[in-house]
Amino acid sequence: MIPVKEHAHTLCFPLLVAPRSSKNMVVGAHDNALKIKITAPPVDGRANEMCVAFLSRLLGIPKTSITIAAGAASKRKEVCLALSPNAAGKQEAARIKALLAGY
Repeated sequence: MIPVKEHAHTLCFPLLVAPRSSKNMVVGAHDNALKIKITAPPVDGRANEMCVAFLSRLLGIPKTSITIAAGAASKRKEVCLALSPNAAGKQEAARIKALLAGY
């Protein structure tokens, strides 16, 4: 199970990234983190950019709502998602938690 930390209007979870893969995909839960494979190389921040874009599509939230809070130069990252402070944000948080729980 992937541990998800909820702060005021923010969800954070650990992410394990395998760059230079043949395709972008979710591997699943691995070592208490969501493991993904991405095609971008870990050069000049391209892998981080692709991580954000991939998570945006996967989770259905804008790229601007996703930040890499820790581990920008590492395969293990802490990703935080900014959510709206209203009821819609709470529904979105529940949806994302349920999605991550499925891995």
